[in-house]
Amino acid sequence: MSKEKKRSNDESKTEQTTFYHEIIGVISIVLSIIILGKLGKLGEWFTIFTKVLFGDCYWFLVIFIFIYGTYNLIMHKSFDFKHQRFIGYIFIALGILVFAHFRLHSIVQKRGGNFFKTTWTIYINYISNPSDIYLGGGIVGSLIFYIFYYLFGVIGVVLIASILLVMGMSLLINKTLVEITESVTKRLKFLGKYTRNFNKFFKYEMGIKKEKVLEKHSIFGKNIKLPLKVLEEYQNLMNLGFQEKVSYDIKSLITSVFNNLNIEYKELKMDISYSFTRYEYLFFTKIDHLVVRERLKNVLDEKIIYHLVNYNTVVIEINNRHFQILAIRNLLMMQESLYNNYIIPIGINSEKRIVEVDINKSGHLLLVGSSNSGVTNFVRSFVVALFVKQNLSNYEIKIIDNSEDFKAFNDIIEILSGDLNQIFTTIIDELEERINILSKNSVNTIEEYNRKIEVNNLDLEILMKKFYIINKYTDEESNYNHFENKLMYIAQLGVKCGINIVYIVREERYITTIINSIFQDKLVFRTDTDSFSQSVLNNNYATFLTGRGDCYYLNKAESIRIQTALTNNIDFNNVIKYLLK
Repeated sequence: MSKEKKRSNDESKTEQTTFYHEIIGVISIVLSIIILGKLGKLGEWFTIFTKVLFGDCYWFLVIFIFIYGTYNLIMHKSFDFKHQRFIGYIFIALGILVFAHFRLHSIVQKRGGNFFKTTWTIYINYISNPSDIYLGGGIVGSLIFYIFYYLFGVIGVVLIASILLVMGMSLLINKTLVEITESVTKRLKFLGKYTRNFNKFFKYEMGIKKEKVLEKHSIFGKNIKLPLKVLEEYQNLMNLGFQEKVSYDIKSLITSVFNNLNIEYKELKMDISYSFTRYEYLFFTKIDHLVVRERLKNVLDEKIIYHLVNYNTVVIEINNRHFQILAIRNLLMMQESLYNNYIIPIGINSEKRIVEVDINKSGHLLLVGSSNSGVTNFVRSFVVALFVKQNLSNYEIKIIDNSEDFKAFNDIIEILSGDLNQIFTTIIDELEERINILSKNSVNTIEEYNRKIEVNNLDLEILMKKFYIINKYTDEESNYNHFENKLMYIAQLGVKCGINIVYIVREERYITTIINSIFQDKLVFRTDTDSFSQSVLNNNYATFLTGRGDCYYLNKAESIRIQTALTNNIDFNNVIKYLLK
């Protein structure tokens, strides 16, 4: 009873907080529109007040009020006034206010007299008789301007305002001054490449086609890791609160069905995951599970997975209405051993415990799923995890992609395309060359070989680990047997030679007995058909997945539903920028 009362109070507080933020949001947005549109007398008064305070740059305040209102309306939480980006925005606004006051200062100088008094007179006259006159940076801008003007003179004012702008930009884009300088220098060099010859530059701008060699950036070999600070965290408290209420309501409906069917049961657990809720029950009554499942479908009006662990234990999975986001940074931070290993975090289970794959042991990974099922995003997260965990000088990634699904990687990873048979022949040649090297040095694995070089200080080249990501089979179906045989050969010998395969399958016809046997670890994302799901899972559960990164993880020991991490476009672009700088 006390738990239910506490839950009721928490829900009431959540609803009150949500209502409060929505009211604040609506009022702020309406206020910004009134000021910007000068709507009625109220709009005129607000406009005069803000223009006197901030001069002709009063729109800085209007923009902030609008953003503040939108933030409260959408996020339903208090705005963080201590956030570095907001502080950066303030610095930029103050810098612009100071620069905006130079023109008004020249007018004040021509009139003569005390600067403060003359400036104040201009603002008082504007309040009593609003007109289209220049107000500079308003009272705020004039105060800052004249404080530094009397202390340091005109040059000092320019210097201080410039410092405010640079510091504000640094805080706003989360880059140090050194990083900003390097970025500007690179862009100036890039621009200079096209301005050396005016004719070539002019033709380039006019769109005349000409052959050119694209510069490929080789990030591998660099003695760096990707720092976690490049990636963003994500908080899910709001969506979790909403989903908890829904999940408990569904739980009540489930138990009401059991009670109506006179079933004696015990609730074992209820886990609210990121994209689904898992209910587990122990039955003490002999029942017809088909009847129970159909009754649950009718009452809940939801797609459900009704899974028998054994005859008396049932697991019910229902997709969430309010999804939570698992950011790749949050997932990486859950690892006990984050750096200098190949233990890749692939997701979390329903109990929100991390699920990992040791690539050094398992070697290869099979990804199965129809289009827009979350496979592409998982590859992003997999690659980003490698960037964080291991020094770039220790491995290399190549993507075999004839469908251009991974062209976003083109700036940092080599994309191979063309005849798959020829590409695999090249990989096999590399594999056999490595086998010969290991044999000559009387070692069994690439790790032993590299360790031998380091310990004995041998003048030999370290062998880098290689990851080949194969984006689905695109050649003729009649050649698939040859493809399977080559893939099996690489998979069997690749682990000890440091060659790892990630193979993506998008169509049911390419899931064969051989493919299933090659890969110890499999991730099955949403499939469009029951038969596609059956070909890997031996059930149709993959058709119930949401397509938001949830999948089934299969290995020799278990088959569990997990949530993989999201690497959004902002994170991915930040990763590319960092690695290319």
